[in-house]
Amino acid sequence: MKKILGAIGAFFVRIWQWIKETAWIQPLLIVGVIFAIIFSITPIYNGIKELNDKRNSPDAFYKNYQVSLKGAVDSDAQKLLDDIYENENGLSSNLDGQKFFLAFIQGENKCTYCDQMQEGFDTMSKFSKEKLGGAAFGLKTIFVDQETKEDWKKDDYKGDDECKSAFDALLVRNILYFEEFAGSAQQSNYYINDGISDETITKIQEANVDTFVTPTIFVVDFTNGVTAKGVQTAFISFTGSNSIQKAEFLLDAWLYRNDFGPK
Repeated sequence: MKKILGAIGAFFVRIWQWIKETAWIQPLLIVGVIFAIIFSITPIYNGIKELNDKRNSPDAFYKNYQVSLKGAVDSDAQKLLDDIYENENGLSSNLDGQKFFLAFIQGENKCTYCDQMQEGFDTMSKFSKEKLGGAAFGLKTIFVDQETKEDWKKDDYKGDDECKSAFDALLVRNILYFEEFAGSAQQSNYYINDGISDETITKIQEANVDTFVTPTIFVVDFTNGVTAKGVQTAFISFTGSNSIQKAEFLLDAWLYRNDFGPK
């Protein structure tokens, strides 16, 4: 082995010695190195840009707040819906003092409004607690297209065995919850002010995977500032053409003002 390594080393030493002693080859090597650097700049730049775009994409942002469907009846998403329902109905108090958007979305490039609304959420997340009315910004996202390897077919709840996806199974298991959420949305000022239609309310109430709209976003409030704690309002679209305007729309929903407040 030492002889082989020695032979390889000697070979490269001879090559290097030849390069040093052969004057005409040196400029060619320098030019070659320069061109190699020039031609590598674009791929390196594109690679860095692609990585940066992924880090700052709507998908990456929403995944920072994701509540997973993995685990079916034992999933974080199921536990969250249980918590909301139980806290609304006085069966638990573990959400006391919390306030958050609950957004049902799809992965990147599958839902235009989801992607476009992200910059509004991002901007609003940087608002001070004072501007947010005393409650810290909160967002929880459920990806309706999350893959979970059909784990809902392996749990003890048989009512969802024929479902097509983890989200479909979530809807089937929790139709009573969504009926109550729809009822709360129908009592909101946003509904009274024609911000959300009866058709959309019905789609929330039916909890049918084939007609459920993305994004569907609820404002969930368990702070002391509301009379009836729980889901306060729901919306599926936004106004605004830039991040500030979208954030202001979301802030209106958060603070129950303008279209989300009494007229």
